[in-house]
Amino acid sequence: MIEIEAKNIDLAIKKAEKELGLSRKFIKYEIDTEKSSLFSAKEKKIVIRAFPNEEYYNKDLSPFLEEFKKRTRFNVNFKFEKKEDNLIDVIITGKDVRWFEKNDGELLIAFQYLLNKVIGERIGIVIRIETENNFRKRKEIRINRLLEKAEKELDGKEEFITNRLNPYDRKYLHIKASEKGFTTESIGEGYYKKVKIKRDVSAG
Repeated sequence: MIEIEAKNIDLAIKKAEKELGLSRKFIKYEIDTEKSSLFSAKEKKIVIRAFPNEEYYNKDLSPFLEEFKKRTRFNVNFKFEKKEDNLIDVIITGKDVRWFEKNDGELLIAFQYLLNKVIGERIGIVIRIETENNFRKRKEIRINRLLEKAEKELDGKEEFITNRLNPYDRKYLHIKASEKGFTTESIGEGYYKKVKIKRDVSAG
């Protein structure tokens, strides 16, 4: 946090941008009403306390994300939600968010993998990507419903085989199926694979 004094709020924010090395969209500030004298007849001044806005700026991720935007020209913004010390959710917002959701979220999944490889593993955090439309959450709801269907059908047969799923959906399904006492196996080749679900007979 830094303290800035200027003749007006615009000049104060410009000084904060320079000292913090951030554009104003990443800066949050508070006006110190006791030190400011906006209505003084002799000398008007405003004093602010400025600091990075952690909702829109993350010191580890934002430089990379801003460079990504510059090079790809995607009209998007990023918000950050720190769930735990080692887990950060990055929420994609803006006009071009649809590109991350197209083709069953292929770009979203690839982008999440890239961020974790380039940054997450280096600093010891897990980065999850979501969109303002709750794309990932909606996908997880569909997977939970798929698992409920499998659970019902396994009452009458030995195994249940899903349609082809992308890597993210398969991983989520493997985890949730294991929690319910099922065994799972990915079958097929390539990016999209089916998942075979069976009851774990050893658990009984």
